[in-house]
Amino acid sequence: MIVKSTFRFAVFALFIAMGLAALPINAQQVDKSITINRDGKVGDQPLAKGSYTIKFTEDKDGELVILKGKKEIAKAPYELTKLNEPARENAVAYTLGSDGSYQIKRIEFKGKNTAIEFKGNTAQVGK
Repeated sequence: MIVKSTFRFAVFALFIAMGLAALPINAQQVDKSITINRDGKVGDQPLAKGSYTIKFTEDKDGELVILKGKKEIAKAPYELTKLNEPARENAVAYTLGSDGSYQIKRIEFKGKNTAIEFKGNTAQVGK
């Protein structure tokens, strides 16, 4: 009876350990500094040229937070997109919006083979 119970517990513990091992442990929130070289927008939220800090979860899609100093300026949903080769430099890619403004569409980081890509025109004003 005790042997059967111990065996069941060991099998259960093994399944739990295997399940935890399958979870992505490298997805973590990171802070990166970026420089916006021209006035633009993320979604419909305007961003003046300058230096910003962005917070996002590395290795998965999610919501990016944009900070100017310690003040939250905006939040915007993003998707990660795979690059053909690691980015040579930090870069911000723009498209021309229908209103004539520059829309920030992608942010690349030196040495990374993924980039942050903004889909659609949604952003929330920071707190």
